[in-house]
Amino acid sequence: MGIARKRARAMDVRLAMLDDGARLTVHVIVALAAVAAIVAIVCWHTFDLFVPLWLHPRGFYSHGFLLLAMVVLLLRERRFELFEPGKRTSILFVPLLAAAGLGWSVGWLGSVQTLELVSFFFICVFSAGLLLPRHALVAFVAPFSLLLFSLPVWHGLMPVLVSMATTVVGSAFAAAGLTVFIEGSLISVPSGNFLIASSCSGLGFLLVSLSISGYLALSNRCTPGRTLAIALLAVAMGALINWIRIFLIVLAGYYGGMDHILVHEHVWFGWVVFAILYLPYMWLLMRKVGERRTPTQSGVFRGRVSLSRLAIALLAAIGIPLIAHAITWRGEDLPVHDIVLPEKVGEYHKHDSAKIVWSPWFRKADHREWTGYRSDSHTLYAYTATYQRQGEPGEVINSVNRLYGRKWRQIGESRVLTDPPTTEILLSHRSTSRPMLLWYWYLIGDRRVALDWEAKLEQMRQMLLGRRDARVVVLASPCEQLTQSAEPSCQQARTRIEILSQAIIE
Repeated sequence: MGIARKRARAMDVRLAMLDDGARLTVHVIVALAAVAAIVAIVCWHTFDLFVPLWLHPRGFYSHGFLLLAMVVLLLRERRFELFEPGKRTSILFVPLLAAAGLGWSVGWLGSVQTLELVSFFFICVFSAGLLLPRHALVAFVAPFSLLLFSLPVWHGLMPVLVSMATTVVGSAFAAAGLTVFIEGSLISVPSGNFLIASSCSGLGFLLVSLSISGYLALSNRCTPGRTLAIALLAVAMGALINWIRIFLIVLAGYYGGMDHILVHEHVWFGWVVFAILYLPYMWLLMRKVGERRTPTQSGVFRGRVSLSRLAIALLAAIGIPLIAHAITWRGEDLPVHDIVLPEKVGEYHKHDSAKIVWSPWFRKADHREWTGYRSDSHTLYAYTATYQRQGEPGEVINSVNRLYGRKWRQIGESRVLTDPPTTEILLSHRSTSRPMLLWYWYLIGDRRVALDWEAKLEQMRQMLLGRRDARVVVLASPCEQLTQSAEPSCQQARTRIEILSQAIIE
């Protein structure tokens, strides 16, 4: 009887420990959820950058929600590692978290999308680092890092991918003995022309391939070397599938004409090719990737997050972003004045019916004005766009904005004219080779700048000071027909634009 009572008491103690461990585990989960919710509220703008892209059915990042589900499954497999007791992480995570918050604030205020997204990612990582035990950090960061493949920070790879695809497809046609002509990213065949645009770069295939391969590597017990090899194979498979897709589409146009169904439905056809080629590769990868990872519980959950550490994590995560919000509120009522184009410039008179032939476009501008100035023998053009409160996507420096349309191409090097700062570029019409000289500058807040990168930095500085207004001025004049040296033929156009520029400044 005595032995039975001792065993019963020991069982009661173990059950009490399990109950206490379950409560402490919930304590950690609640702390993580609280920090995540507050950070999400403060940094809500970041979700507008990627969630709409996740919902786009034909975009590069439409796999985002599927990848999020994969990350949740991987974290569930590691739940015992995440909540087991252990030493706290270093307090050095506090300045790192504050630096990530500063990066997010600068990216948000300056509309630098990549900086904002990457900083938000590190806010999440460093917040978890402060709340989870030291040994659990790797168990969290490895799966969570997969979300990088669903964030729109990879657009810089598109030109490289387009160039590689053009080279490989052109070489494949040459090896097959078929007649093609390649100029830049344009592939010309007897039946028509194929432009390998950014949308055909294969970035979507590359990111999906990395996402799936990363999930398989992390859901199995792979060494770092094997994980790296799987990642490199994923990159190779994504690129190879896109090259095969482009080759088949151009081949269909080569023999079947530009009205072939594969030419018109090339996006969906690409995903069919991806499924046909990637599924066998994935099956082989699953057989070779290694031993399946299974959740193992080594002891009773004893995780706990102190209130002081929770408060420090919240303060470091949202302190600087809250200051950034306060800056935007302070600059909300600043007066903004549109640029007024003069009615007359010397012998040139304003003529509103003059068409802006070089087609500038600045998205979401609050005010636009364009006009022509005519004399007996020449025409000058002026275009202005004003942003009262810049913010994604309505900002003067943005990848969708353009100084000239697709029918024009820039020739030669642009140059900066000083006092006051102005950028000069020379354009040529793609069809007629008609030359056009452009002068442009930006007014960011109360400062005039000429270069795009300088305007972006100035935009960030002005926003930190509470100003979000900006303007752009573009002036143009036709040149005489180009000679071998384009400089002398545009000297008269340069003189005419300078007169118009001085009239606008005054």
